[in-house]
Amino acid sequence: MLPRNFDPSTARRYGRPTLRPNGLVIDSPKYDFTKLRYFQFLPGRPRQLWVEKKSIVVSIDGASRGNHNRDITSRAAYGVYFGVSSPHNSYGRLANHLPQTSSRAEIEGVIQAIEAIAKIDLTGQRTTKVVIKTDSEYLHKSMTEWISNWITTGGLRSNGEEVQHWNYLLALHKRIIEVEHAKRIRVLFWRVPREFNRGADDLANRALDQNDSAYGSN
Repeated sequence: MLPRNFDPSTARRYGRPTLRPNGLVIDSPKYDFTKLRYFQFLPGRPRQLWVEKKSIVVSIDGASRGNHNRDITSRAAYGVYFGVSSPHNSYGRLANHLPQTSSRAEIEGVIQAIEAIAKIDLTGQRTTKVVIKTDSEYLHKSMTEWISNWITTGGLRSNGEEVQHWNYLLALHKRIIEVEHAKRIRVLFWRVPREFNRGADDLANRALDQNDSAYGSN
């Protein structure tokens, strides 16, 4: 499996030392998608920021109120943020039969993001790189570090217990590979501090707020 981790601090193209995460993306009504920015280095000239037009940055987040598998009052939702004016932004509540936790909601956010990418016509965009931006260490490491070993062990941890959400993570892993081949893109995961993931966080909480209003819950 090709590396899936996007770490701008290790790439001269993005600075080294890199800009803060909000400086490495451009989120403008001019674009349907948030895109990466990179430095161009020319001899004798100050470095300049350029838009990496072949990139798409998709922010995902999950939110939960209660955040407990066995608490029937818990409820969770996802948010998928493509950009400030993007028609591809989405949010929603998790189905009632799913664990109402933030980690499951974050997985759902990636699922929804990948399915949206699968449906978008990228030929005019000439997109080659899709970066999933998340503030979840668990999700990031699951998809960039741990998934290969889990496949080898059949989804079991070193203590013999099954990885939490294993079936969903494995299905997501396979679906990413399918979409990469079909769209001729690379899908990478970028972990950022929570304060740089506000767009997706706001959408996830909007889903919870709307549900609370509809059902009169607190």
